[in-house]
Amino acid sequence: MSALTRAACPPQRYTEALLLAPHLPVLHVNRALSLTRKGEWERAAEDCRIALKADPQYLKARTSPSP
Repeated sequence: MSALTRAACPPQRYTEALLLAPHLPVLHVNRALSLTRKGEWERAAEDCRIALKADPQYLKARTSPSP
C-alpha cells in the first residue's frame, strides 16, 4: 500500500488496528498522516510523539508533516 493510499484511509481504521497492536509505531504514524489530511494537526503530532516514544529511531515519525 502506498503512502498516499495509507493517508487516505480513515483515521478510525488505524485506531481499530491500534487496539490490536498499540506497540507498533507505524500505525501511529499512518494515523497521523491520515489525520493531517483532515487538518487535525494536534492529534497527528501526538501520534508522532507516541511513535517516537515507542521507537526513538523511527525516522518516519520525525519527518511526518507538522503545522
